[in-house]
Amino acid sequence: MLKSLKLLTAALVVSMLLTAPHPVSACPLCAEGISSASSSDADDVDDFPAAMNQSIYLMVSVPYLALGAVGFLIWRSHNQKTNDESL
Repeated sequence: MLKSLKLLTAALVVSMLLTAPHPVSACPLCAEGISSASSSDADDVDDFPAAMNQSIYLMVSVPYLALGAVGFLIWRSHNQKTNDESL
């Protein structure tokens, strides 16, 4: 019983060490953008996270918009063919 408890404790400690969160640093562009700002650019530094979020949203939305446009063209083409066949 004591041996299995020690083994369980050791396994728990090892799993906690392996799953512990690691400190995360900013990407090179973010770190450089904030650290290179001078004191006169304080407003730009305050807006930097919001600007990065907007650029990420833009990069994520472009593929969806392209797929939506292609899907719409396929749907429209299919509907035109079915309308032509029904006449």
